[in-house]
Amino acid sequence: MNISHSTMDLFFAYNREVGNVSSLEKAITKFADYANNGQTPEMRERYAQAVKDIKEHHLPKAREQLDSLGKSLKLEDGKLGQPLSLEELEETKKDKTRLSYSHSGDLQSYLDDPSGEYVSTKS
Repeated sequence: MNISHSTMDLFFAYNREVGNVSSLEKAITKFADYANNGQTPEMRERYAQAVKDIKEHHLPKAREQLDSLGKSLKLEDGKLGQPLSLEELEETKKDKTRLSYSHSGDLQSYLDDPSGEYVSTKS
């Protein structure tokens, strides 16, 4: 496995955010049920406010963070929001080289890795 430490940090942060978004969505469902079936009006109001806060503040921030991390990992749109395995991470990192032509017509190779990282020719 030839994955940089910074990529692994992104991998773990992305999977954590997938869990956060999933947990927030489950909390909305549960709290909405409590808001509808609470024993007292105060209880129903408190849970209704919690649902509103999660929907308006917490969930959008978590989704934004998830999207940002997914884009940093160069995930396809269909993969965003789903847990990522190490095998899938390796697949996204296999094709790191882009080829292009210089002004003089010579073929050039550019690496997508951020500068300062060590690049190995071994897989």
